[in-house]
Amino acid sequence: MSYDLWEERFSVTIPGGSKRRLPNASAAEAESWSLENLAISAMGLAPDRPFWVRFDLRTADRKELASIVGDTGVSLTGLIDLFSRKPGAGETSFTRTAGPFRLQDLPRTPSARGRIG
Repeated sequence: MSYDLWEERFSVTIPGGSKRRLPNASAAEAESWSLENLAISAMGLAPDRPFWVRFDLRTADRKELASIVGDTGVSLTGLIDLFSRKPGAGETSFTRTAGPFRLQDLPRTPSARGRIG
């Protein structure tokens, strides 16, 4: 996700070689599009078992960013390190929790591989 200071607009791209991209969006449009395009593996989760989703958003300074995002993509270890510690003074942090959900109640949509997911 990037933000154009002059235009005051967001641009969002799904990482991992995907062609899905939302350019020139408002904050509300970027948030909605990001959540609609979020993919979460449900393997091993029983269709009738309730689950919750928690979103953590935190700013990272350039020094931290270098350990999280590199040439090969996003480092899972770097993300775990960032989110396992409490935010420092001056860091922006937001957490939202939603649920409970059950897989059997969620709409099913075709995945990029042609399977229902």
